[in-house]
Amino acid sequence: LNRALLFADTFLRACAEQGWTPVVPPPPEPPDPRHYYGRPPEPKPHVGPHYAELDVNGHRIEFHIEEPFDLREQPPTQADLNRQKRDSWFRPQKRHEKIWSGRLRLKRPGYRYPYGIDGKSWYDTRGRTVETLIPRILADLQAVAARMQEKDDELEREKRERERQAKLA
Repeated sequence: LNRALLFADTFLRACAEQGWTPVVPPPPEPPDPRHYYGRPPEPKPHVGPHYAELDVNGHRIEFHIEEPFDLREQPPTQADLNRQKRDSWFRPQKRHEKIWSGRLRLKRPGYRYPYGIDGKSWYDTRGRTVETLIPRILADLQAVAARMQEKDDELEREKRERERQAKLA
């Protein structure tokens, strides 16, 4: 956790040097107002802030910093085994423990429509850490913002052309 926070701080400082600012993520979606079988709608569970967005030259680019983990199944407790012996119908609930890997990964999701940009991730390997990849990450974010700007300009030109054709018609 400490390393992830230090990496996030370093990454955001490098972004600030580029003139890019973090953007507040959009608010969570409200629950569906329809009632199902006479019950009020259930609110969507709050999973917490698991991502952030950067304003890169006027375009919002999302990124995630995560640490993979493995789930290890825990053996049942002695109390569960005693109860299972006493009550033949009882099955102890399976418990799991998270084993954190210690490797960090920064992910940028893809933007399919209308930009056609695939997602990308940078992660720790045996020979390098994700902190050494910050210049590559910044270059990629700059390229993504440039591609988004090109596509927005192209869509704007097409829109103006359609409007001009409609006037002529």
